[in-house]
Amino acid sequence: MKRKKAAAVIGIAAAIAVCAAGLVLYKVKFEEKREDVLKEYMGYIEKGRYDKMYALLDEASRNTVNAEDFVVRNQKIYEGIEAENIRLDISEEQEKSQPISYKVTMDTVAGEISFDNDAFFEKESGKWHIKWSDSMIFPNLKAADKVSVVSIDAKRGEIYDRNGELLAGQGTVANVGLVPGKMAVQPQEELETMAALLGTTAGSISEKLDASWVKDDSFVPVKKMSSSQLETPVGEGEATLKDKLLELPGVMISDAESRVYPYGECTSHLLGYVQEINAEELEELRDKGYDEQSILGKSGLEKLFEDRLKARKGYKISIVDAEGSEKEALAMAAPKDGENITLTIDGHLQQSVYEQYKNDKSSSIVMNPKTGEVLAMVSTPTFNSMDFVLGMSQEKWDSLNNDEDKPLYNRTRESWVPGSSFKPVIGAVGLTTGTLSADENLGASGLSWQKDESWGDYRITTLHEYGDEAVLRNALVYSDNIYFAKAALKIGADTLTEQLKKLGLRAGDTI
Repeated sequence: MKRKKAAAVIGIAAAIAVCAAGLVLYKVKFEEKREDVLKEYMGYIEKGRYDKMYALLDEASRNTVNAEDFVVRNQKIYEGIEAENIRLDISEEQEKSQPISYKVTMDTVAGEISFDNDAFFEKESGKWHIKWSDSMIFPNLKAADKVSVVSIDAKRGEIYDRNGELLAGQGTVANVGLVPGKMAVQPQEELETMAALLGTTAGSISEKLDASWVKDDSFVPVKKMSSSQLETPVGEGEATLKDKLLELPGVMISDAESRVYPYGECTSHLLGYVQEINAEELEELRDKGYDEQSILGKSGLEKLFEDRLKARKGYKISIVDAEGSEKEALAMAAPKDGENITLTIDGHLQQSVYEQYKNDKSSSIVMNPKTGEVLAMVSTPTFNSMDFVLGMSQEKWDSLNNDEDKPLYNRTRESWVPGSSFKPVIGAVGLTTGTLSADENLGASGLSWQKDESWGDYRITTLHEYGDEAVLRNALVYSDNIYFAKAALKIGADTLTEQLKKLGLRAGDTI
């Protein structure tokens, strides 16, 4: 009996010992580690859960900084530098009595930032909590310091003609604005007059004047304008828009940088224009280095060559002290200017062609026949690119869209029947083969003609009647389809086919 009792006692003791060992092993296996707390803390940064980060601080740290200040400070810094892809590297086999040494690497708007740091912990209620200070963000950051993000501007690429003449690039425009302290005591009438002159509203000007930064001696920009716009005559007499604006108390005109197009309207369809990026475009292009202040090519070559012309801003991230002096540069991405592009276009030839056809609805392209280089490309009527760059009034926009001559329509990009371009070839074949005389009158036939009834319902039509002299010169001037149809019949199919083969054309070629 005693042996049985002794065995039972030993068995119970052994069971207790096994349970105790199991508890110890369970505790060792599942006890929260400092490394896990640090990983959890860092993992909340990209998620924007700064409140969760604060909950992991020890009591002493929470007594030092309240939750709101902690959240605001961390949010401003991490989101201000656009921190992402944060990687945490904790070295193995560290002494439990020492702080945890770790390395943080993150991508930012100014490039990669990497630093070594130490994390201190306090155990409270059986759990590890972080002993926090500002140095958890960056090792050299103190409570009174700030993290500065400075953007460094870059220059958009410029566009030149074949002779090195500037077609699109950085230049100077007029910045029309107001100095509040020099305005009339009751300025409403003045604002309405100014608004009428600038094509805006008095209310929009008032909003600019009411901005929080505006003081009596501040220059408040209202509208950027080109010098040609300012020199536009207003009303009767010789007074210009500039003269009328400067008559108003408080109005001031200064210089401002802007994208400019020195050749004006003659290159507007060719070059297009740039404007500030809109919300929809930014959503699509943010990953390509664009931000809210980016300028984007919206049409023409400005749009076609956007990837080459665009400027890439630089950024510098620094720790600065309370006085604003830099303590440490954390990262810097250098700015990158856009590429300058040289065209085959000759600016003076472009201007000359435009002057000849500016009042017509036309598409004109001048090429070098030996190289295929395009020397001029003009669509008329046209618009002024600067109206888009500087800001277009609703009235101006409506007039462009409602104009029956369609000045916004780029005729050089559209498909046209090329028949008229072949008329000189027909004339040349006729003259060189002796089947056609330049002075021979083939007879006026109005606007519609057919050889005979064998053509059925098919008739040749033309656009202009020009009298009874249907000779080669007049036919070329008025692009007379009927004349050249008659000329082709006079030349004859066999002769015409033979001569076209000599020019390199074959059956099935598109004319």
